[in-house]
Amino acid sequence: MNAANYAGANDKYTLGTELRNKSCEIVSQIIRANAERDKAPKLAEPCGKLDELFVHPSG
Repeated sequence: MNAANYAGANDKYTLGTELRNKSCEIVSQIIRANAERDKAPKLAEPCGKLDELFVHPSG
């Protein structure tokens, strides 16, 4: 494996890790919101994070 392939694989691993972490965080917030009587205010934050994930996965 040359240096360019290694760098690409490392970037993919990093992006995958970020995607997994953000996804878990979003799901956790949705679960907490589901326990609330008034879900809308609690869902605003995970919805915003979900939008960020689609717009810029590494941000």
